[in-house]
Amino acid sequence: MKKVIALLFVLVLLFTGCVSGSDKKTVNSVLDQYFSCLKSREYEKANQLVVQADENIIFSIEASAVNDLIFKDIKYEIWKIYSKDKYLVAETVVTQISLKSAYIDTVKEYAEYVEEAKNQNKIFTEQALKEKWDEIFYKHVASVKEKSVFKCDIYINVEDKNSPQILMTADFRNCLFGGELDAINMLNQMK
Repeated sequence: MKKVIALLFVLVLLFTGCVSGSDKKTVNSVLDQYFSCLKSREYEKANQLVVQADENIIFSIEASAVNDLIFKDIKYEIWKIYSKDKYLVAETVVTQISLKSAYIDTVKEYAEYVEEAKNQNKIFTEQALKEKWDEIFYKHVASVKEKSVFKCDIYINVEDKNSPQILMTADFRNCLFGGELDAINMLNQMK
């Protein structure tokens, strides 16, 4: 009977992906580094801790005035750490400014600007259009006061124990950027 109970206990531990104290320390360390780099505007350092996980998601974060606003007060809290396949997974809650409306308002205002420019036969370079987008987006982000809480699983590749890397998934990027992908999905549904 004791052997059966011990075997069941071991099986439960295996299926729940129990992690060691050193694994927890690794996860806490890499996430502390990453979020600290974002808050202190050290985007190159932050980018060195991340790899692309989803083909359609950009893993790097550029230095920009709008990103400085976005990451200024970002916070995170790890709820649970477990292992899955070759990864450590941190169930995480990210508190971030709610940017869904800022993205939607930016897209609408930018579309109106481009349409008006077309009607006036104006021609812009790609760089000029990017700068206009950045200007409009910055204005809308700067006006956001509302915070939102986003839950996501952050995957960390620990094959190289000396250099663990965070996988940039769509879910994680959505949390970092305050609902960016939620806004894009909503805009796509409106078309």
